Amino acid sequence: MTQLDLYLRHGDEMLPIVDGVACGDVQGRLQLEPKQPSAKTLNQMVLERLQSGHWLTPHQICDSFAYFEDVWISDSSCTARIRDLRKPQYGSHTIEKRRREGSNAFEYRLTQ
Repeated sequence: MTQLDLYLRHGDEMLPIVDGVACGDVQGRLQLEPKQPSAKTLNQMVLERLQSGHWLTPHQICDSFAYFEDVWISDSSCTARIRDLRKPQYGSHTIEKRRREGSNAFEYRLTQ
């Protein structure tokens, strides 16, 4: 399936989806607005959260995306972005990692 093969079912109609928006003559029965694309990448959003200097778990970072950015990502995706931020092509950031006291969860913090 390609992006051109995506459709939205509206009653008996199948409306093609182009760039995240349903297209077709729906005559006011269905009003979809295109979602504004985020100018930030997930890497940038994770970096912003880590710049607070606090120790944060991936779950805390993901929850902040859902609350402030209306973006839902998994904890594993968040840790992958943290690994990316350590790579030279993403800024070679120094990010500390430790186990949270009394838990198996890891916490991360950006060092300045």
